[in-house]
Amino acid sequence: MKKLVLGFMLLAGLVDSTNIYAATTCTPTTVKTPQPFLGNAGETVVLNNGSIYTVGVGQFNNLFAFSPAVNICSDGTLLTDKKIIPVTYVGQSSSVPAPTVLPVATNTEQLLYPQQKTSLSDMAKFEIIQNPLKAAFTFKLNKFTGDVTQLTLAANGSFTWNPIVVQNFPKIAKQTKPRFQIFMSGILLTNQLFMDSETGQTWALFQDNNGVLSFVAAN
Repeated sequence: MKKLVLGFMLLAGLVDSTNIYAATTCTPTTVKTPQPFLGNAGETVVLNNGSIYTVGVGQFNNLFAFSPAVNICSDGTLLTDKKIIPVTYVGQSSSVPAPTVLPVATNTEQLLYPQQKTSLSDMAKFEIIQNPLKAAFTFKLNKFTGDVTQLTLAANGSFTWNPIVVQNFPKIAKQTKPRFQIFMSGILLTNQLFMDSETGQTWALFQDNNGVLSFVAAN
């Protein structure tokens, strides 16, 4: 799209063809901290060369990327493989601190605790479940109604619960006991399931090209 716009501007004589590429330069590097890198508003980003930036207002990318390869550009943008993120230069760090990496389950731990799932063993109405392979998959489930929300980081830095759509969700009568269950695989990120325990109907977690999550029918 950027090339297409430049092409129209060249044809219209709005820009000088000798200067359009000289105006912006980009340098490849990697994100040193934070780990994971979210790309959300107000986040302080230290690059591998020690330069420090803050992410611009209104950004909510929720990338959850560990040491991603990026390009920092002179026009005030940080380019990832998925996003163009506006940033503001803060300064240079002489000593870049080592990143704090979230703990990852060892092979032994994954054998002992290979999956995480909600339980229908008690009468609790709500339950929180997190995938051990991806912290972004943190959900709160209403086991009576089947309502699912995801824990996300808002633009102002606060955490909030956003609803997740369950496609073709059936109409059900008022429930007085747990009925719905979420299964989170600790082996494959593709095996994240939502189930109606009374009918056996299941839905699989799906993420579209814009990063929006929903549960789609799996049978």
